[in-house]
Amino acid sequence: MKKLTFAILVLFLVSCNENRVVNNYEGIAELNWERDNALSYTFDSPGEDIPYTVQIGLRHYTGIQYGDISVNLNMVTPSGESTDKEYIISLRDQNGDVKGSAMGDVTDIEVPVEEGMKFDEQGTYKFKISHTMEPEIVSGVMEVGLVIDKAAAGN
Repeated sequence: MKKLTFAILVLFLVSCNENRVVNNYEGIAELNWERDNALSYTFDSPGEDIPYTVQIGLRHYTGIQYGDISVNLNMVTPSGESTDKEYIISLRDQNGDVKGSAMGDVTDIEVPVEEGMKFDEQGTYKFKISHTMEPEIVSGVMEVGLVIDKAAAGN
């Protein structure tokens, strides 16, 4: 019942954001994110010259042993140009408390990794997110997501 209530709450909060154009999460089998398990996402751009905020979302077990998780974001444009960038997703603050929105044993965090990014080439952009941690398997991750919002007016 807790999971159903949580899912409904998340769905409600997400549906309230009219600037959100991508909100896609992929589940991690048995809470063990393997390094070679790159998760795939797409974004169909209308080719407009407007800024977006790209975020990486993590849903994880609150007791996860890591304070930070390093991830690689690969993006391929509609014309085939590929870029890779590495980011550090901080799961805990300086006091060791989890960041994000916690409900029971589950914590959600969405971290902006690119602000003001423009997808001015019309077509499908392809993304892959993988972790780059030293252990082959990062335990405690439930889902990894790609979130893209149109930047608010004035940004």
